[in-house]
Amino acid sequence: MTLSIVVQNRKSLGDRRGLSRRISVRSEVDDSSKLYEMMCGAIDDFINAKYAEEVLRDIEEIESGNKEIWKEETEAYTFWMTRQGVTFEFHYGENGPEKGGNVTLAQFKLAVQTYLSFLRDPERIPIEVPFPD
Repeated sequence: MTLSIVVQNRKSLGDRRGLSRRISVRSEVDDSSKLYEMMCGAIDDFINAKYAEEVLRDIEEIESGNKEIWKEETEAYTFWMTRQGVTFEFHYGENGPEKGGNVTLAQFKLAVQTYLSFLRDPERIPIEVPFPD
């Protein structure tokens, strides 16, 4: 399976459906990228350049063993980071809060690093990088 993480400016989805996310995971062969929608939604919802740097520092603390768990909560999402991975909860699911969107810590770190690179670029040139599955 070939996955890539794509960061770009928002685009209109047409028909009053709003704007696209700035970050997504794409697959060339199947719909496996849907597994990463909650992660992308959380990143797009609350991470700005300053906060991305803080998140990366917390990831380093977890990787080094200085922190066991890190929890962050926003209006729409909660996520928990441990060495075993990252779990997301979307507060406004169709049937109440939806927990899931489990990714590895390495996947989340790559997503945040890529998003931060995009946010720091004054020209906001789209970025596409291979994404581990």
